[in-house]
Amino acid sequence: MNLKAKTTKVDYDFISDGLIPIHEFISKEIFSNIKYPTLISYLMDDQLIRPWFAKFISADVADAENLIFKNGGYMLLQTCTHELTSKIVKLINELKS
Repeated sequence: MNLKAKTTKVDYDFISDGLIPIHEFISKEIFSNIKYPTLISYLMDDQLIRPWFAKFISADVADAENLIFKNGGYMLLQTCTHELTSKIVKLINELKS
């Protein structure tokens, strides 16, 4: 199975295009109702969940704060751990004061 996975070609555009109906279905109804401080973080070089999807979401969430990373691929938590967790802790501390 691992060998097959290594040779399987992934159509990233096909996957990305599949996000369009998801966004259209849930975005306006759900994201526009979020009234809490929200951090939306994404990677500009993510080939699976494209940056435009996060940009659409952040436009639908009132006062959303964006944390954008240039590099890291699809693995945000693994590649940007320190910066992301530092920002989350900072936001939590701001809310507590």
